[in-house]
Amino acid sequence: MTARRSNQRAKGPRQNLSTIPRAPATDGTDSPLERILKSRWGLAILLAVCTFAVYAPALSYPFVNYDDNEYITENQHVQQGLSAATVAWAITSTQYSNWHPVTWISHALDWQIFGKNAGGHHFTNVLIHSANAALLFVFLSSATGNKLRSMLVAGLFALHPLNVESVAWVAERKSVLSMFFLLLTLLAYLRYSRRPNLERYVPVCLLFTIGLAAKPMIVTLPFLLMLLDYWPLRRIARWSAKDSESAMPQESWRRLALEKMPLLVLSAGSCVLTMIAQHGAIPSSDVLPLSMRIGNAVHSYGIYFAKTIWPNPLVVYYPLQTSGVGITAVVLSSAFFLASCVAAWSLRAAGYRLVGWFWFVGSLVPMIGLVQVGNQAMADRYAYLPLIGLFTVLTWELGEFAVRQEIDRQWCIAAGCAVLICFSVVTRRQLHYWSSSSALWTHTLDVTRHNIIAERNLYIAEDNLAYQLLSSGRSSEALPHFENAARLAPTDPLSHWALAASEQDRGQLREALDNYRVVTGNPQNSKQLTAAWLNMAMISSELGDYERATEYSTKAVQNDTQTVSSFVLDAERTAAERPSPNAWLRLGLLQEQSGQTAKAQQSYLQVIRMDPNSLVARELLDHLDHRGAAYSGVVRRGE
Repeated sequence: MTARRSNQRAKGPRQNLSTIPRAPATDGTDSPLERILKSRWGLAILLAVCTFAVYAPALSYPFVNYDDNEYITENQHVQQGLSAATVAWAITSTQYSNWHPVTWISHALDWQIFGKNAGGHHFTNVLIHSANAALLFVFLSSATGNKLRSMLVAGLFALHPLNVESVAWVAERKSVLSMFFLLLTLLAYLRYSRRPNLERYVPVCLLFTIGLAAKPMIVTLPFLLMLLDYWPLRRIARWSAKDSESAMPQESWRRLALEKMPLLVLSAGSCVLTMIAQHGAIPSSDVLPLSMRIGNAVHSYGIYFAKTIWPNPLVVYYPLQTSGVGITAVVLSSAFFLASCVAAWSLRAAGYRLVGWFWFVGSLVPMIGLVQVGNQAMADRYAYLPLIGLFTVLTWELGEFAVRQEIDRQWCIAAGCAVLICFSVVTRRQLHYWSSSSALWTHTLDVTRHNIIAERNLYIAEDNLAYQLLSSGRSSEALPHFENAARLAPTDPLSHWALAASEQDRGQLREALDNYRVVTGNPQNSKQLTAAWLNMAMISSELGDYERATEYSTKAVQNDTQTVSSFVLDAERTAAERPSPNAWLRLGLLQEQSGQTAKAQQSYLQVIRMDPNSLVARELLDHLDHRGAAYSGVVRRGE
C-alpha cells in the first residue's frame, strides 16, 4: 500500500495529504450532536443555521433606494404577483438592461407572499444564501472526501464580508439565486460523472439553464467543469491520477471537452441575450477606451484578492476614475496577476492550486469590466462566485501545511472557527450599513472620493427621510436631513424648498429666505416659482422689509395669479378649521401680498385677539394703517 501511494504522488495531483481518514463506524453510543457532526447533511444544516443567524438582522431592514424601487417597490409587473401575465413579461423583458426571468418570477412570488414588507424579501435572500453555503459544503465534501476543509471553504463563503452586498441587497437576488442553481448543477454533474449517461446529463443542462435565467454571471460553468474534471474529480485520462478511491471513469480531455459543448451553447445563447439587453448600458469606446478598461480590470483582480484577505473598506459603489488607474497600481497588479497564474500552472501537481486560482480568474472574466456596463470600477457582488476558488486554494494550502507540520487536528479546527468568528463580526458590521439608505450612502461617501452616485442617492434618501419625519409631526428631527439634502444638492430646488419651508415654520426667517432664493434661481415649474416669490414676500413683511415684500409679491402675481389665489383659499380654510395665531398670521400675510388689504387687517386683528403679545401682528397692522392713510391722502389730493 505504501509503495503504491508513493508512486501515485509522482504520477499526478492525487496526494494522500489531500484526504483525511474516514470516520470509524458508530457503535450506536454517539450523542445526537456527534451523529450530526459525522453526517454530511447534518453539518450542512448546521452551517446553514449559523449563516442565517449571522444575517438575521437583515430581516428588519427596509428596502434601499438603489434598484430596490425599480425591481420591486415601483415595479407594477412584480406587484401583480405570480400570474401568467407576470411570467410572460418576465420571459420577454429586458428591463433595466438585464434578462433574468427567474429572478423576476422570484420577486413576484415574494410580493405575492410578503407584499411591501421588506423583511420578507430579505428573508428569502438570507435563506437562499444559507442554502448555498450548505450546498457548497455538500458538493466539496462529496467531491474531495474532506469534510473539514470543505466546511472551512463553505464557512468562508457563507460568512465573508465581501458577500454581504449580494445577500443584504434585495435587488441583488439574482446573484444568490443563480448561485443556488449553479451549485445544484455541480451536484448533478457530480452524479453524472460517476456514471455518465444521457439521463444524468439532462438535469445538468436543465439546472444550468435555470441558473443562467437567474443571472448570466455563471456563463463560465463549462470551463469550471473542465477544471473540476482535473481536480478533485480526476476524470482526465493521463492528466489525473486514478486510484481505488476514485469512482469517476476517466476520458480523454478531447472527449470531456466535447461533453461540455451543449453547456457552451447555452452559455453562448445567454451571452447574446445579455448583450442585447445591455446594449444601451454599455459606454462607447470614446467614453471608456479599451486601454482604460484593461488597466481597471487588471487592477481589480488585485483589489478583489486584497479584499478577500483584508475586507476593508467595502462599499456598494466604487466609482470608475475617468483618469484611469495609476500606472504604478496597474504594473504591480499585473505583476502579481501573472506571477500567480504562472505559479498555479507550475505547481499544478497539487490540483487544488491550479483549479482554485483559475476558478477565481476565469469566473471573474464576465464581470471584470472588459465589456463595461455602467460606470463602476468593480463591485463586491461580482466576487460571489469567484471567491470560492480563492477559498479553496487558501484552505487546502493551509491544510497541507498543517499535515506536513503534524499540527494537531483540534488546533486546526479551533483556528478555523476563530477565523470564521472574526469574519462573522466584520460581516455583522458591514451588514449594518444596509440598515437604511442613509446609512448605506453615508458610509460609501466616508470611504470613497468623487462618488457622484453616492451623493445623489444620499440626497434622495435624506430628502425622503425628512419628508417622512415631517409628515409624522417630527419637524425638529426632519430639519437636519433637509439640511444634509440641500448640502448634497446645492442647486436642487426641491431640497431647498423643503428646507426653506421647515425653517419658515420654525421662525428661521432669514435662513428660509436664502433657501427660497435658490428655488427662484432653479425652479422646477411655474407654480413652484410663484409660491417661492409669495413666501419670500411674506417673510420680508415679517422682517419689516416692506419694499422687498412688495417687489416679491408683484413678481408672484405677475407670474401666476391663479396660484396666488389658491394659496389664499388654502390659508383661509386652514384658519377656519384649525384656528391659531400662526394660521391667522399666515392668512393675513397672504391676503396682504395678494392685494386684499382690508381682509389682511381683519386677520391681523384676529391674531392680536388670540395673542395680545404678538408684536409682529401689531407691526404689520400699523404698516397697513400707514399704507391706508397714505393711500387716502393721495385720493384726496386727486393724484
